Amino acid sequence: MIETRKSKDWPIFVGENNPNSKFTNIQVSNIKEMLHEGIKQSDIAKMFNVSKSCINKISKNKSYKNIRHAY
Repeated sequence: MIETRKSKDWPIFVGENNPNSKFTNIQVSNIKEMLHEGIKQSDIAKMFNVSKSCINKISKNKSYKNIRHAY
């Protein structure tokens, strides 16, 4: 999803469209499902080779807010 800022004409890149994104939307959905199933954040971080804080931000909905997962 590409939006534009109100004050400037620069696009806002959300989710996997962001060049700095570490995950695809499907991966984030899978991570949220694993968290719901009770898998430890540290174990998920090792699976995806990222930091624990990255997984923690997903679990607290601070990053990848646009991805919803039906539990």
